[in-house]
Amino acid sequence: MALLGMQEVSIAFGGPPLLDRATFHIGRGERVCLLGRNGAGKSTVMKVLDGTIAPDSGTVIRETGVSVARLEQEVPSDVSGSTFDVVAAGLGERGTLLARYHDAAHRVAVEGTDAALRELDRLHHALDSAGAWQMYTTVETVLSHLGLDADVPFDDASGGHKRQALLARALVRAPDVLLLDEPTNHLDVDAIEWLEEFLVDRGSTLLFVTHDRAFLRRVATRIVELDRGRLADWGADYDVYLERKEAALSVEARERLEFDKKLAKEEVWIRTGIRARRTRNEGRVRALEALRVERGARRERTGTVKLQAQEAERPQYRQFPPAPTQRDDDGVGEDGQREGSDHASEDRREAADPAEVLHVDRRHGAEDGAEEVGLERPVGLVLVEETALGLVPLTAAVQVLATPPLHTAGSAAPLDVNVLIPA
Repeated sequence: MALLGMQEVSIAFGGPPLLDRATFHIGRGERVCLLGRNGAGKSTVMKVLDGTIAPDSGTVIRETGVSVARLEQEVPSDVSGSTFDVVAAGLGERGTLLARYHDAAHRVAVEGTDAALRELDRLHHALDSAGAWQMYTTVETVLSHLGLDADVPFDDASGGHKRQALLARALVRAPDVLLLDEPTNHLDVDAIEWLEEFLVDRGSTLLFVTHDRAFLRRVATRIVELDRGRLADWGADYDVYLERKEAALSVEARERLEFDKKLAKEEVWIRTGIRARRTRNEGRVRALEALRVERGARRERTGTVKLQAQEAERPQYRQFPPAPTQRDDDGVGEDGQREGSDHASEDRREAADPAEVLHVDRRHGAEDGAEEVGLERPVGLVLVEETALGLVPLTAAVQVLATPPLHTAGSAAPLDVNVLIPA
């Protein structure tokens, strides 16, 4: 039975949802590694699970009486006292008693007065009555293996030592479910190896985030990935996860390429001449609208791009199909020839309204006869790229500003163009 989890949880902070109907459960004794790109929402998952933040929708599931402790990335500003005090605070009232005993022992070592000895003896009996000696030993053991000085004031410690003290506090608490966000940060090799043994030998129920692959391989019994708001379970083996993930991304890329080709084909069809519009299939129009909605809702996978360029040239834009020759009010074109009034000329006028399909020529310069795009008003743009297979739709929609900027007639404001570029 799951100790802790979430069901169909969604949460957003003004942008795309960090969690989009995400579902997750962790059972007793499981050690789950949560993977995901930086900024994907891994810390948000932990905050939702421990109740720090409430989801916009969905349900957080917690078995009755289950205790949860979380190691957060940010050091709280309201923590004070010695390092020992901070670590022992994870034990509640008995931790307070331990902290007082440790402070009394320190005073006896420094002052050696009768009053200090009497206070130490009194606290010694209090620890016997509370059965807290095992806890005292645990606190000292954790402090020792993490290389922490128990008597150093927390406020005077470095950022790394503060994080280590907070990790020690979470460990000595021994909760039913432990949530650790980057636990190996600021730890040396010996401390990491001890932490691995501590978590495994104790049979801890654990959800953790780490960039340490060795720690992941030794500790994790299950791997869950957060990708574009969804949580996916990939089993226990990290190498198998890498293989399955690569295969899944390849399938996704092929499916999206086919989808984009179909969408580009339908966009060209909807912008055909007036004769085709008279016989347009309304069912096909509705299907195109559904494709547009699906494409607009697509979330691209965030990645890291490294670019290096020694010399760059502007891509050449040309209109596809070619724009009709503009006419004066008297019907005479710029070339001095009067335009006809047959269906072909009607189709040419219709092709420029309301949106055009543009071809990006990525070769050096444009072909002879390629017409530069002149826009007198904003139009919708769908970009395709010429390949050996013909015109192929470009993927990964981004918002770009045309360079040099395109302007609407009578306005100095540049025209924003929705452009599809290769992923």
